[in-house]
Amino acid sequence: ATAIATTTAQIVEAARGAGFDAKQAARIKKRFGIDVYQPRLVSEQGLRRAQGLVAARIASRSAAIGGAASSSHVDAAKRYGLLAKGTMAHLFVTSFPSSKEIEAFRAYARAHPDAAVFLIDTYGTLSGANNAALVGQELKQAGHQLIGVRLDSGDIAALSRQVRKILDRAGLQQAKIFASDDLDAPRIKKMLSRGAHLDALGVGTRMSTGGKQSYLRMRVRRVKKATAGKGRGKDGMRVVLRHGRRQGRAAATSEAIARAAQGLAKLAGRLKDAMPKAPAKSRQRKKKRSRAKDKETTGLVLDKYHLTMANAFWNEGKHQERAAFNSYVRLPPFGKDHIVTSGLSFFLEHLKNFRFSDSDIAYLGEAGDLDPKFLDYLRTFRFRGDILAMREGSVAFGHEPVMQVTGNIIEAAI
Repeated sequence: ATAIATTTAQIVEAARGAGFDAKQAARIKKRFGIDVYQPRLVSEQGLRRAQGLVAARIASRSAAIGGAASSSHVDAAKRYGLLAKGTMAHLFVTSFPSSKEIEAFRAYARAHPDAAVFLIDTYGTLSGANNAALVGQELKQAGHQLIGVRLDSGDIAALSRQVRKILDRAGLQQAKIFASDDLDAPRIKKMLSRGAHLDALGVGTRMSTGGKQSYLRMRVRRVKKATAGKGRGKDGMRVVLRHGRRQGRAAATSEAIARAAQGLAKLAGRLKDAMPKAPAKSRQRKKKRSRAKDKETTGLVLDKYHLTMANAFWNEGKHQERAAFNSYVRLPPFGKDHIVTSGLSFFLEHLKNFRFSDSDIAYLGEAGDLDPKFLDYLRTFRFRGDILAMREGSVAFGHEPVMQVTGNIIEAAI
């Protein structure tokens, strides 16, 4: 957890240009017209990469403490009072004919007219940007506003500059450009040094797993006397257990976020404005009371974009359309050509309990970005599709399917 919070803090610093001195910042602005010190929000999006459900919750909370402004993990957002945010995935765009990418954007815009962020690199980033601009103009004419577009592949720095011109020419200067694609602090700094026009960043793998620094080299050393008190930082060690009994109360997530923000702000003054506001404590206490009833349900253990896409499918009447999706590993780790499968039993247990409780529905309704009639549909949602999977312990190779899910398009996508 500490490694994740620390990694997140470094990513947040990089997003705010902490690695550039004034002369470097001036040169970049003169050449590319961007301010490397511009506030750029960072969102944690690592649910799919975390090592299990508990690890995913720890990662989302730790990332928030490190400065992430939001999380795509809906269950963690509900538990810890975080801001849940999501856009769309490639599977949404590919659920429409390739020649009708613009229709995918229009469908999503109809479901989310005031919260649309289009993923534009499915078939070609620049053609996707032009389609997004057209739909953005249609939204504008209807009294709505395109929130932005997301880049997830290619030379993001160069593409972002071209996409910015396309959006500006369409009169969509307010539309933001989001970036994802295995980002970390060094890559973010490199993109900014090359004039990337980016307003927000989504980071998953390198944040929620700790990235290359996925562990801390902790050591144990015997001391002559047990002491509590201040160390080099603002807070030193404090007594939390005495004679095996808890002393004081556990810090709320909001308190930990605020404490980290204050400490990091002292190290680098301009980081202060980069940190998100702490969630209301009363909201966290309210969620604690409701969790006891929800412990057997897992409906919220998904990325927010699964819900926003499902809402759009439902809105278009496509929710009964049959679909099948394969899951596979593109590139096995450690330079090898194979993987060993595991975790199927945990996944099936999770799926057995996958449903939305009344408090889950109430929580989703609070954000106001999902259709109330769609939420009614979720009340009775159960997975009734089919799954093919390799047995645990099987050896599989890159791009070889290890699982296939078939069902209606919402079942298969979620």
